[in-house]
Amino acid sequence: MEETTRSQAARLAIRSFRIAADALLLIGRFKMNSRSGQVLQDALRTLSPEIYGTMNDPKCIELKGLEYVMDRLPRGIEECSRVVMTSEEDLGDTPFVMLQPPKRRRTSYRINELEMCFVVTCGFSEIYDILTHLTFLYIEGKSIHRKMRDQEGNLTTEWKELEKFMETEDELDSDHLNRAIWNLSIILGRTFHETKESYEYFDRSRKETNASNGLFKIVYNLGHGMEFIVDKQADIEVQFTPDLSHVILHQVYGKRWAANIIEKLLELNLENRPLHIISSNLHSVVNLLYGYASFGNTIDRQSTNDLYAFIHEIKSRGDDIIEYAKNHGFHEVPDESGAHVDCQIIDTSMLNLEELHPDLKIHLDVVKDSNPVILVMDYAFGTQAFELIDSLLQPMVMEGEEKNLNLSSMSVMGKAGTLRGKKGDIMIATAHV
Repeated sequence: MEETTRSQAARLAIRSFRIAADALLLIGRFKMNSRSGQVLQDALRTLSPEIYGTMNDPKCIELKGLEYVMDRLPRGIEECSRVVMTSEEDLGDTPFVMLQPPKRRRTSYRINELEMCFVVTCGFSEIYDILTHLTFLYIEGKSIHRKMRDQEGNLTTEWKELEKFMETEDELDSDHLNRAIWNLSIILGRTFHETKESYEYFDRSRKETNASNGLFKIVYNLGHGMEFIVDKQADIEVQFTPDLSHVILHQVYGKRWAANIIEKLLELNLENRPLHIISSNLHSVVNLLYGYASFGNTIDRQSTNDLYAFIHEIKSRGDDIIEYAKNHGFHEVPDESGAHVDCQIIDTSMLNLEELHPDLKIHLDVVKDSNPVILVMDYAFGTQAFELIDSLLQPMVMEGEEKNLNLSSMSVMGKAGTLRGKKGDIMIATAHV
């Protein structure tokens, strides 16, 4: 029998995860330790994404994966045993605390000490994303729980020390803190330096943006929560509200988003012009088209003949570029639909074509003849991109007649989040899916 390759196993795992997630959305609820929850765990273990690192290593807890996940989930998620996903977009007038993670355009509400509510506005992909991260935390919680007790079933010395630390964390000096980190590193199966690095990462996040509870509390809460589940024969429950599947299937947020864009195009009398859609970071196109002209003679143009070097030099001067661009055909369209995808509209007829960077290759005659319009949309989230474009390209009804936008092209800039490199680097993948 032919052996299954790594890529084949990964594809099957992705398919299993999606089928299970779609079925659970229709059922309405499930528990992490149920058969359905186990399917999600098995699929994630088989897939073993690079961002989750050593998730499958029973000897250690994955710290970089934990950093990644906690940056994309609301503060305190590790304390919750009940998670609700809903399409309800406005809980702002309630006593519930609104939370937004630093690295996901996502709104959540802390209902009580054990319950978190996610407002899903980005379609199926957002549900997959949340479920993937919750599954990872559940797997790591079980790993931490196994390290809480020795072979006789007694709490280990290290865990008892962690419990003491939880009572005095804010009062420790650097020496006591380092000893606590050393103790935690034994629980995690990581080196002292690896543990300290993650501690400092979460501590910065906690102090600067209040986006996490810190490494000690996260580890303690994951282990303590799993202990409660085992002792009380309880489990982490995930629930989907009845209206969620309706909203997703009918692309409610996508239709609102598209309506806002079309309304703006009509307001600017640009609906008949050739339209070029670009999906990219919002600073990219405006810096490229307006950056050189916006500074006039205030920068040494001779030293910035190289386009890449020039863009790198002006990346911190975005406000000045935007101010200039607004007087030359640039319009911001902030999202008001809940889709979390902001846009920009550029009327090229108002561009100063003689003041473009000399390395920028543009067919000026084409621009002058057709005066195209550029719609720059921030990155959509997975399958949300299909929903948004599908809604945008639906015929408009004007004066009782259907009319289509004059779409000329669509360009999607590469997403380099999974590649090695730093912000601002140009990264080229060595493979594609």
